[in-house]
This record gives sequence, structure tokens and C-alpha cells, in this order.
Amino acid sequence: MRRRDIHPHLKTLIKLIVAAVILVVIVRSGHLDLKVLTSLFTSWQSASVLLVLAALNFLLLTIRWFDLVNCTLSELSFFRSVKLNLIANFFNFVFPSSIGGDLVRGYYLAQDMHSQKMKAALSVVLDRVIGLYSLISLSAVTLLYLSFQKDVESLRVLTGSTLLLFLGYSFFLFLIISGIGKRIAKMITWSVLQKPLNFLLSCHDYLQESMRNVPLFLRTFFAGIFSQLVVAVFFFQVGQYIGEPQVNFLDVLSVIPLGFLVMSVPIAPAGIGVGQVAFLFLIKQVTGVSSQFGPTAISAFQVALLIWSLFGGWFYLTLRKPKELLEE
Repeated sequence: MRRRDIHPHLKTLIKLIVAAVILVVIVRSGHLDLKVLTSLFTSWQSASVLLVLAALNFLLLTIRWFDLVNCTLSELSFFRSVKLNLIANFFNFVFPSSIGGDLVRGYYLAQDMHSQKMKAALSVVLDRVIGLYSLISLSAVTLLYLSFQKDVESLRVLTGSTLLLFLGYSFFLFLIISGIGKRIAKMITWSVLQKPLNFLLSCHDYLQESMRNVPLFLRTFFAGIFSQLVVAVFFFQVGQYIGEPQVNFLDVLSVIPLGFLVMSVPIAPAGIGVGQVAFLFLIKQVTGVSSQFGPTAISAFQVALLIWSLFGGWFYLTLRKPKELLEE
């Protein structure tokens, strides 16, 4: 077998090993009790509540993408968008981070839309770009509020960093929406950057046109906010179930978007291991206390997502190709 055929598999194996090592370290350090995690899904009461909340989060994100596609491209049925999102979630547990699932989702949508393949793929990028802005904005607002309520040095540092990130990302979106970014890119003549710049320029017009649609932008933005509120309720419920009533809802809400942002880094499938470390650190930064809550809550969320994502695996095996859809 040629080296280039082995290389991608080797990279995936290494990342799986990294995720496993991180989980083992967290469990052995006492910050994640597998018995406590298991008990959340062996009790019908807690399991049903957590699975419903995870499903609601998934539906909100699906509605967000469904709205984007139908407003900027051809009509896509809601059931088809649910299928593609479930398949994407399934592949998130196969490929490192949530980016791998996005590639699969974009690929199948592009196959559905022969005349708009590029825009179909870019709808996934647009979904991520605006979704990321909602994550950063929510964290910035809640952390700023908490920093006035609590005298915790680590919280002030986290708040300052998040506000800088918010301002930087807002400026980035301004460059796209205003068209200034496109003009700057055209002025760059360095040959090494020409290929990536040409690609960015080919994407720019669709992103700019879509984000200039204010009602669409706001619907997409607030769908992301509501989805994070659902995740915060999920985390809060986990805190109640595992006996940590001191967990504050605003504390949870302030760090969830940042935790998901870190989990999107392509280190491990579905952010497993990375998410546990991220939420252990973030919860400590906000509360000043190190506990099992953060790693346990994100682990429970990943388990709930995995359960629903199994339907995505089944849909992937039975997915009808575009030709089959046209023949109906």
C-alpha cells in the first residue's frame, strides 16, 4: 500500500489515541466518574429528559441550516435536511472534530443541487460562520455580566479574552459584508497566496449576499442562541441529577459556547476528550472551583448525541442518491 494511502488513516488513529489518553487521564484524576455518567442513562427519568433536550438542540440547528438553504438556494425538504444533519452528526464521531461531518453534509447537498454545487457547499460554511458568531456573542455578553457580579480574577481574564475575540470576529464579518475584505484581497499580489485568495474570492459574493439579508442573518443568529440555551438547560439538568445544586445557570451558559468552539478544533472525533478538558478548565475559570460537573455534563451530551447519531448511520446506509430522488 502506498504511503499516501496509509497517512490519513494513521492521522485518524493518532487522534483517536489522543482522545482516549485524555479521557483516561481525566477519569483517573477523579474529574469524571463513569459510574455517575452511566447512571444518567440507566434512569428513565434522567435519560428521557436529556435525550429530548439533545434532540431539541439538534432540531434547532437543523432548522437554522434548512432556512439558510431555502432562502439562498433551491428548495430542500425539511426531512431531507434532518437526514443530512443526522448523517453529519454520525460522521462527527468518525472524523476529528465537527468539521468532518460538515464536509459530508456539504457533499451530499452539492450532489442534490447540480447547478449550484459551490453554493450548496458554501451554505454549510455560512451556517458555521453565523453560528460561530452567535456562540462568541452569547459568551461575551454573559461573561461580561458575570464579571460585574463576581470578584474572580480568572473570570476577568476569560471575559477580556472573549471580548477581544468578539470584537475581532465582528470586524471580520464587517469586512465581508461591506466588501472591504474583497477589495483588500484583490490588492494582494504575493504569488504564494494567490490560490487561497482566489478560492476566498469565489466564496465571497455568496457569503456577502446572504449575510446582507438582515432577516435571514438574524434568524440564523438567534437560532444559534436558542440552541445554546437548550444545551445550557441540558448541562444544568445534569448538575441537578448528579447532586451539584450549586451550579448556576448563568455560569453554565457563559462557558458552553466557548467549550463548543474549542471542541471544533480537529483533534479528536466529536471533540471527545477535548471537550472534557475544555469544560473542566472553563467551569473552574468562572466558578473558581474544580469539579466533576463540566466533564460529566459534556460527556452526557456527547452520549446523547451519539445515540441520536446512530439514526444518521442508518440513513447513510439507506440514503437515496439525487438520481433516485428525481425518478420519483
